[in-house]
Amino acid sequence: MSHSADIELPKKLQFLWEPSRFKIAYGGRGGAKSWAVARTLLLMGAQKPLRVLCAREFQNSIS
Repeated sequence: MSHSADIELPKKLQFLWEPSRFKIAYGGRGGAKSWAVARTLLLMGAQKPLRVLCAREFQNSIS
């Protein structure tokens, strides 16, 4: 059975599909990083088994 899915990623996050042991996405607010990484990991996990550590820094306010 073959599955196919297409997702649109911002150009700066295309590196998520390149082979690498560690991948770090950083930048300001509203860059779609969390959503892009989550979608990419879901698709990669459907293709082969993965071990993932995903950490995220957040702020309660911008003051």
